[in-house]
Amino acid sequence: GKLDHYTADTSDRTRVHIILFIVSVATAWAFAALCNYFDIKPYWWLDTPSVFGFYGIFFALFNNYLWRVTFFRKLFFIETPNLNGIYEGEISSSYDAFQTQKKVTYEILQKWNKILVFSETETSTSKSLTAAFSLSGVNKKSLVFNYQNTPKVDATDTMNTHCGFADFYFDTTEAITGEFFNGRGRKTYGKITLKRRG
Repeated sequence: GKLDHYTADTSDRTRVHIILFIVSVATAWAFAALCNYFDIKPYWWLDTPSVFGFYGIFFALFNNYLWRVTFFRKLFFIETPNLNGIYEGEISSSYDAFQTQKKVTYEILQKWNKILVFSETETSTSKSLTAAFSLSGVNKKSLVFNYQNTPKVDATDTMNTHCGFADFYFDTTEAITGEFFNGRGRKTYGKITLKRRG
């Protein structure tokens, strides 16, 4: 599925861009000096990377891979949690007065600036539409997102496509507790408990 931009109340959202820009300027200067030293002249149809060219390369590497690596997280003081992974657990709701617990699997795909939260039960699937981390000045870290839920073809006739909101709370990235509320069409609420697979 498509990953969407998310917000986070952390200082690394600004700090990373500043550091990458400084590194890009230094790299572009060093590359130009190296070309001059060895008298390397690119063909007219092939230009050397500019500051913004290097910035694009560095940001792509950081956004997709490096931000997850412990060394770079410490180097850049990354506060944004890495929730990438598959989580399994149970879900219960007010639909049946919390009498039953359904198995649920969540898959979270996350880059430094984008995220997708996908879930599946035996009767439906859902995917996030927007998301935001709340991390500063709170008792428990959380990820808040709204989602669209779609019943499977063999689900009961009373189920229909609907939107809702969920709030995932976590102290570590290994376990999550959550609450959700379904809007128009369902008007139910419930709770979720998850643990990261493996």
